[in-house]
Amino acid sequence: MSTTTTTKQKGKCFMAIYKTNHKSMDYRFTVTDKNDSDLIALKRMVRQHNKRVGNPYYYVPRLRVSLRARGNRKVHAINDGLRARAYDQQLPHKYASHFDVYVSEVHTPYTSQQLENMCTRHTFRLMTYAKRINHK
Repeated sequence: MSTTTTTKQKGKCFMAIYKTNHKSMDYRFTVTDKNDSDLIALKRMVRQHNKRVGNPYYYVPRLRVSLRARGNRKVHAINDGLRARAYDQQLPHKYASHFDVYVSEVHTPYTSQQLENMCTRHTFRLMTYAKRINHK
């Protein structure tokens, strides 16, 4: 199903899921049921990550867990009265034999507070650098 390793580093627990034969960097693993324990654990980790994202000083992207339905498409499309290739891009979840799990970043625009803090930090760095050059 999936290769999952959990490691401890400096008091923090990291979960790494590896799958090498997929083209997408967002792909994590495949499940046969939406109630799979690995999927539930991943959703919990993403939910905890997204709760901590609200720091106005640094931009950390929110994450999203997506399920892509996989399985026989042609039979279900014909049974639904559609053309045979109707479900080639999106198979409805009710017809899926398994699901591919993806974790992707949700790109949100910077808030005005984040932009102000970035400008302040960069201005301070430039002033500090200019002082060091003038003192040499």
